[in-house]
Amino acid sequence: MKSTDENTVTIFSRRIEVRVPIGILAHEKTPQRLWVDIALYADAVTYLQNVSKENLLDYAVLVKAVQAWESRPHVDLIETYIKELLALAFDFPQVVAARVSIAKPDIFANAEQTGVSVMMDRTTYDSFLLSIIIPPPPP
Repeated sequence: MKSTDENTVTIFSRRIEVRVPIGILAHEKTPQRLWVDIALYADAVTYLQNVSKENLLDYAVLVKAVQAWESRPHVDLIETYIKELLALAFDFPQVVAARVSIAKPDIFANAEQTGVSVMMDRTTYDSFLLSIIIPPPPP
């Protein structure tokens, strides 16, 4: 199932704003604004039939994780945070796909925002995770 299929429920948080030290450019050593968008996708029928306080797709977990970045040391790459959010997203067994976008609204004067967005389904994520745990042999 992909997020564009019919019968999909989307749990999301948009434009979570945090200030973090991030980037590889010289002027990025001080905290700068990030805008974070997160969307979790699940089968709508299954989710709505079974949702309860104990098994809901809790966007608060993701929002709190993003907010915690403000107390962390400098990170070079947006992709570091993207991977963290994907891991949290797929910790929910109901999630079949996730989209994570992180933008730097202040990095370039002539761009509204610049950033990275990743859309991934669970099968691809599981393969990605496995490739990190067990890297392929060298050629």
